Amino acid sequence: MINYSRTNFRLQNDIAVISFDIVNFTPITVTPSKATVNPCLILALSRKEAYKFWQVDTKSGHHVLIRGPYLVRNVELDFLRNTVHIRGDLEEATTIEVFAPLKHFKITFNGKSCKHTYVTEWGSVAVTVNGPPLFIELPSLKGLKSIPITVPSESSLSFDDSKWIICDKQTSFMQSSKFELPILFCDDYGFHNGHINYRGSFISTGFETGLTIEADGGEHYILGVWLNGIHLGNVHDRSKPITLSFSRPVKGSACVIYILIDHMGRDDDWHADHKDYKNYRGLRSVRLCGEATEIKWKIQGSLGGEELIDPVRGVYNVGGLLGERLGLYLPEAPVSDKVSIEQPGYRWFGMDFVLHVSDEVDAAVSFCVNTPEEEKLWEARKEFRLQFYINGWLLGRYVSNLGPQSKFPIPNGILDTNGVNRIIVVVWNIDSDIDVNHIGDYVKLETSKIVVY
Repeated sequence: MINYSRTNFRLQNDIAVISFDIVNFTPITVTPSKATVNPCLILALSRKEAYKFWQVDTKSGHHVLIRGPYLVRNVELDFLRNTVHIRGDLEEATTIEVFAPLKHFKITFNGKSCKHTYVTEWGSVAVTVNGPPLFIELPSLKGLKSIPITVPSESSLSFDDSKWIICDKQTSFMQSSKFELPILFCDDYGFHNGHINYRGSFISTGFETGLTIEADGGEHYILGVWLNGIHLGNVHDRSKPITLSFSRPVKGSACVIYILIDHMGRDDDWHADHKDYKNYRGLRSVRLCGEATEIKWKIQGSLGGEELIDPVRGVYNVGGLLGERLGLYLPEAPVSDKVSIEQPGYRWFGMDFVLHVSDEVDAAVSFCVNTPEEEKLWEARKEFRLQFYINGWLLGRYVSNLGPQSKFPIPNGILDTNGVNRIIVVVWNIDSDIDVNHIGDYVKLETSKIVVY
């Protein structure tokens, strides 16, 4: 006998074939005609409903079937107390239904006894449980304050580059069809990722009118150029030389060229006999226009180069930005309203915030870039670049005209969900219309998933 009206039954070669229509969750009890044979319970499920079920093997060797929770971590059967102990996660208020080799049993969930359990007509035990809070209170990032950098600008003559590495190598490990001496490739000087800085010094003859640059920082890189603190322009092209013009300096005056490269990584190596991963990064050549004046170059990348200063956070956590070398990404960096000495390229902002999340709640928090003109920026190829740190960890980099990612998850553990956190946001506004002084209007924290466990 079958207790479900929308069912067809037939015998085929002594095999019972049952066909039925499924409406989400449909329990079907099959009672054999012989009283000595136990009834059989069939659970007919839609695919969507099947995702709500968990089959768990207990330590005692029994099988338990559970419907409802977002995740079931562990199940124990207590035959002495006639109880099923469940540990798991919930993302919303739900009904937990348990099929177990016990009768009229009690249920505990995450160590708490569940009241108001009831036995269903097909023999399982069910109970309704509360879910997590609907939202977690997160701070507004409009409180981001400028982090002052009080050393002279790297693009100025007064900047102290005495600890930078002199570019004097005559041979290279990198792959390039041509190069000029001395070698300027960043990898030959121990800098393999992050932002790369160059300072080139020369004494003007009074006839220099510009400079021609050949460089490669990887796909979608950018290179900024300054002469004596004046911004000459930016370069994206990695296929041909680019010339930037400037007014002739005074004859006999000391001049400095500052170049900042956003290194975007190595080339993929798709062929066994190719060595694309060895393609050079950094500058290939820089020539002054109007007069072949000699330029003396120095280079600086991440602090310590191949000798990691911070081995815990790892090689990709920081690059060669001045703020990174000064440790401004660390939680103990000063945040104040002091006026910073204007620096080329990036601006630094930071703030502290406190979270109070229950130990029983797992909230997935993300950092989001939320520019109201995001589609316009994409269509017009307007560009700004942003990276952010949580408690000293680099967790995301954003390029407005590249995308598509604008939401970056923050792992719990790095984020202290019951304590003080430091967020650092670093911005280079290249040609977009955003107001960098109010960067907090364009970024926010949000939760994407909240579960209770």
